[in-house]
Amino acid sequence: MSNILIAAEELLRRYGAGERNFSGATVEGDLSYADLSGIDLSHARLSDCYMAHVNLSGANLRNASLIEVCLNAANLAGADLRGCRLGRTSFSGADLTDADLRDVECHDTNFTRANLTGANLRGVDLDATLERANLTGANLEGASLGRTSFWNTIMPDGHSLNRIPLNVFRLLFRLILCIYIFSFVSVVVAIAFQTILDNDFSCGISTIDPAPSCSRAEFFVDQLSWMPLYILFSPFILPSLASSLFTDPFNSASLYTIFGMVVGLIPALCFFRFSRSWR
Repeated sequence: MSNILIAAEELLRRYGAGERNFSGATVEGDLSYADLSGIDLSHARLSDCYMAHVNLSGANLRNASLIEVCLNAANLAGADLRGCRLGRTSFSGADLTDADLRDVECHDTNFTRANLTGANLRGVDLDATLERANLTGANLEGASLGRTSFWNTIMPDGHSLNRIPLNVFRLLFRLILCIYIFSFVSVVVAIAFQTILDNDFSCGISTIDPAPSCSRAEFFVDQLSWMPLYILFSPFILPSLASSLFTDPFNSASLYTIFGMVVGLIPALCFFRFSRSWR
């Protein structure tokens, strides 16, 4: 049944007729509140499925791919999820008692308030939220937990753990870099447009308004000399440039600043998007 697309309605119909083997199938649709206990979805691909409150107790999900699947409050007690690939999947409030999650790959997975009592998570690569989850008696041998968020989480030995994960610090670092990229590009583009379009200049970092005090070439050289300062302090320089937007939003300096900020958004957003893969 490999690579066969099965709609939720067809799966429910065939399951109701007694069929249990859907190994390798691609499943889409709404399966919320369905009773699929004991179903075989090994090697299956479930993408954008809504499976809240579904009964998957004793189900075989070995090596399945669950991408952006909602399994909130689902019953997966005793389910076999060995080798599963989970991406942006939510198990919030789900029952995973005695479930087998060995060697599962979790990427941005939500286990908030999930019951993982007695679950086997040996060798799991866990990029997940485990806030208020119950891991009593769970096996975490060899599990990678560096990117996991714990808050009021009951650990296997019964004690409660609160810990900010490394991915939170990575997110803050990415945001700081985005601010610097946005500010630096905005300042440089604003000054570049003044250099190209204006005819009168004042040398120095204190102003971007045109004044008859130096030539275009002198202004360009002067701004190059300030470049290390722009790199280090652009997040503080940009607000002073942007202040003209409130006093005189239609003068040339304001227009250069607005255009610089619009251009600055592009590399900043691109960096934030593509730096998501940082581990």
